[in-house]
Amino acid sequence: MFWKKKHDNEPIFTYESCNYRSSLRYYPKENEPLVLEINNVKANVSDIGAGGLSFKCGRYKVGDVLNGKVELNVKSYLIEPELKVLRVSEDGFAHCIYTKISEKETEMIHQFILIKQKEELREKKAKEFPRLNKET
Repeated sequence: MFWKKKHDNEPIFTYESCNYRSSLRYYPKENEPLVLEINNVKANVSDIGAGGLSFKCGRYKVGDVLNGKVELNVKSYLIEPELKVLRVSEDGFAHCIYTKISEKETEMIHQFILIKQKEELREKKAKEFPRLNKET
């Protein structure tokens, strides 16, 4: 049997999603919080990604532009992005995007998320396979 080969210009792989976030997110653990500092006021970050972050603080409103500092708790990374509040949820979380952030800071966030993912996978593996973690 022979098949006629199609020469379509359709992509082999596609990605379609209803999720509007275009970057990976990290949700800090309670025992390892990330702290956002804005004008000497500190708040815990609830999630962070290369596109933005969110934090609990009901005093900001949509459209506010904020200058923040976040120390990523690996390798002493410090990012100082300008943030714009996109929305404030009913439970008081301000959801922000970065309006000014350097390429270096974006790369720091990517590295931070990858390091944290590796740590979480190691912890999960240690719980699932405790005998593999014993020293021989």
